[in-house]
Amino acid sequence: MMPVCQYGRCTKTSEINIGKLNVKDEEVIAGHWDTTVYLCKKHADKIAKKLHIEFYEGGE
Repeated sequence: MMPVCQYGRCTKTSEINIGKLNVKDEEVIAGHWDTTVYLCKKHADKIAKKLHIEFYEGGE
């Protein structure tokens, strides 16, 4: 099953994985949890434009 876009209330199937971010979680002993963020193409472009960055695929 494909993950869903995690931007707001978007329900589209995600196309882009922008990496892992630390998310505050009170249930985890260390207080932070690495979670992978998935976005649809529209919202990934929107965030990239705001941050003045480019997301790229692949890489080693």
